[in-house]
Amino acid sequence: SVPVTIAPFDLRNLVLAPISDEVYDGNAHTPTPVIQSGGINFLPTDTVHSYANNIDAGTATVAIRAGTSGNSTNFAQQSFAILPIAIVQNDVETASSIIESMADIILPQATANTDEEIRAWLAEQINALPGFSETGVTVTAADITLNNFQAALTGSADNLQGTDGSFTFTVSLHKTGAVTTATTPKNGTITATVMVNAETPDITVHPQSAVYAQNDPAIALSITASVSDGGTLSYQWYRNFGTAISGATGSSYVPPTSKTGTNMYYVMVTNTNTAVNGSQTTTATSFQATVTVTAPTAVETPENDKALRAYIRDGVLHVGGLTAGKTWSVYSLYGARIYQNTANGSEASVAISAHGVYFVKSENETLKVVY
Repeated sequence: SVPVTIAPFDLRNLVLAPISDEVYDGNAHTPTPVIQSGGINFLPTDTVHSYANNIDAGTATVAIRAGTSGNSTNFAQQSFAILPIAIVQNDVETASSIIESMADIILPQATANTDEEIRAWLAEQINALPGFSETGVTVTAADITLNNFQAALTGSADNLQGTDGSFTFTVSLHKTGAVTTATTPKNGTITATVMVNAETPDITVHPQSAVYAQNDPAIALSITASVSDGGTLSYQWYRNFGTAISGATGSSYVPPTSKTGTNMYYVMVTNTNTAVNGSQTTTATSFQATVTVTAPTAVETPENDKALRAYIRDGVLHVGGLTAGKTWSVYSLYGARIYQNTANGSEASVAISAHGVYFVKSENETLKVVY
């Protein structure tokens, strides 16, 4: 075993914790002193307490001395105030006046929406009112009573704005346990949390229809869409009224041209926003684009050199059978003139940038050419 020496406290090196104010009531005030040491409060043992000036309003003191193991110089003391009741009453009335001057309470549902939450929130707000702390009055949730309480109802699909809640409240004010008063009822409103759904994507550029010759390279169908709510966009392309195209999940898609025929293409754009409290996904659908793939067109063979003839190869329209000095023109499928010139001889050529159906016209002859 190891011998241990337990030395008695030297009270002269200790500090007594501050003692709360008391209110004059004609009786002796004997609050129990508490020792502070190393950040810890504890009640002294084996000590003798003595009080001075502890009946009338003014400053009183309490001293603790060591018991039979100590001596008369081994002591610590602390003072405390005995307040006139009129001063305390005035502080409570001032605190009440500050609360009475408050505007009607408005708080969001997300902040508080139960009796317990609202009382705790109110206590915090009241204690922070200008001039309130100077009264020495402190309000806790237990000092507040709610009446006619109706919780707010969060917005829903049937009522996006939700339903506001309401209540009235009173506050019981007291100081040093001797003076108590209650405020008159005040009104409060709880603003309902509005249901917010993910924003519907705004499609500003839709896929465009096109015509291609079989096995010719196709231009990508593309879409431009956006949202402003911070959500994430995703895409799924479809063919012919509901057939999802495997792997086609980007903002553009290149249609195949290996088979002749006509197909409809469109894309569904989904916005996903997990930050909203309502529907977290919404979808928008693009316009349909018609893509036609035609069989290669054989070059029309004229009976003589003067018959109008034309074909397109590698993006160049070649025209024969023209009459020098005469005007010849090229039109789109929809009748828009895209080229016109005066022939210098029987043959001419012009670049064609897009696949489609074209018409070549010279004098009284018109010829259809597919690219």
